[in-house]
Amino acid sequence: MKNIFNEADKNEILQRIEKLTPESKPLWGTMNVGQMLAHCANGSKMPTGEIKTTRAPFPPRRQDSASACT
Repeated sequence: MKNIFNEADKNEILQRIEKLTPESKPLWGTMNVGQMLAHCANGSKMPTGEIKTTRAPFPPRRQDSASACT
């Protein structure tokens, strides 16, 4: 797995980002280049506190079949 703290990996990732253009097509999914870059950037902003998140319930609550029908 690539690691941004490894100099060679970081340089490779930056080179790949620099090759992107607004016309670049996704290999999977539906995000355009701007959406994908924002998505990736937001992932690094959560641990620093720049983006505040709420804690998800754990374990996730299950909806029982009886209440799902009402």
